[in-house]
Amino acid sequence: MATQLLTLLLMFMATLMEALHMHFQSYVDKMTISLAVDPDAIPNPNKLLDDLEESLKLSRDAVVVEKGLTMEAAV
Repeated sequence: MATQLLTLLLMFMATLMEALHMHFQSYVDKMTISLAVDPDAIPNPNKLLDDLEESLKLSRDAVVVEKGLTMEAAV
């Protein structure tokens, strides 16, 4: 049973690795994020990108608070 579960998990992970490609480019204080997705595996890529953007903003805000920075200094 454990071997079958491990095999299934590995197959699932291999599928996801081919279903999503993410590219980040940072230049002149701007980050561009591009996604290439398999719509059969990820039916709503816009939601995924929105969630990723929100996560990055939350991370930035946490650093601003922890370091005592102003938002202007972080942007």
